[in-house]
Amino acid sequence: MREFVANDAWQQAGIDRRPIWSWHRVCHRETRAADVSLWVVREVEDDLNKLAPGNKHYKLIDNLRQARAQGFRGVAAFGGRWSNLIHSLARSAPAFNLASCGFIRGLEQQGLTRMLLQAEQNGMQLIPVSYADYRQRHNPEWLSQLQGRFPDFLILPEGGSNMSAVKACQQFFDFKGAEEHGISHLAVAVGTGATATGIASALPLNIKLEGYAVVNDSHRARQMQSWMRELGSDEPVTLLDAVKPGYAKLDPAMCHTVDRVNESGGVLLDPVYGVKAAHGVLKRIEAGCYEKGASVALLHTGGLQGWQGISQTQINLLSACTRAAVQQCTCQVL
Repeated sequence: MREFVANDAWQQAGIDRRPIWSWHRVCHRETRAADVSLWVVREVEDDLNKLAPGNKHYKLIDNLRQARAQGFRGVAAFGGRWSNLIHSLARSAPAFNLASCGFIRGLEQQGLTRMLLQAEQNGMQLIPVSYADYRQRHNPEWLSQLQGRFPDFLILPEGGSNMSAVKACQQFFDFKGAEEHGISHLAVAVGTGATATGIASALPLNIKLEGYAVVNDSHRARQMQSWMRELGSDEPVTLLDAVKPGYAKLDPAMCHTVDRVNESGGVLLDPVYGVKAAHGVLKRIEAGCYEKGASVALLHTGGLQGWQGISQTQINLLSACTRAAVQQCTCQVL
């Protein structure tokens, strides 16, 4: 673990914070046979980012600061019934003396989840949104009407992903540690693309970013290109398909990946994003896609609370060691 420079977004919010990063070596017969080093890089939780673990506090910090500075009463966001963003926003907004509101797809049809109950306990107002309306979340006219209904709230795009989030995510990596470990490739799970875009725009030229797209999103590629241009770059972010077997679904192969990383590297992946990126990296290692001597870093983006939404049937596919780690992490997010 090492100390890193204070994050600019936190400094702008009046908070002196120095993230600490941990590096976990994942070593299996496949990595040894390919002569490739694989590391999982994770930011260590402290009193601040435990409210919004992983990339979420980077996405939220400047948006919360702006909402307070602009006189909004609160911040609102879109999400599903197990959304990491909804979970993090509900926990973080009170620290800025802000209310929070979640526009939740599927709430009326499927009801409250354990995570949504936690969000309500943290003061979040939950607003059911039909699946048809949720598909309008990129429609400017529909968003304008929604803003008119909630004039006192700063409404964030899906995933909390806007330029403020992208710029903050430029700091979401241990660049010093990457230099020390001779990293040649950085793997990042991609949802809306804000995290990957921010990091890609800040990476040194000798590190290649590989984005593993875990959801189908026709809007994402255009938006990522737009963000990159706004940051002064025309370089596209490499996106690799990592959708199968479906969003937040674990099959035996995915569970085996979780086991391999947990038992070898001593770090639990999240079940929605990180496992897909790790699975993609391991498949590429086995296929000989990396040169001998390459050093690959997989960025852990948080999201461990998502294990609350995984069925016991899927969890039973994990090893006993990993099941114990899952049980421990789901107790800690309460």
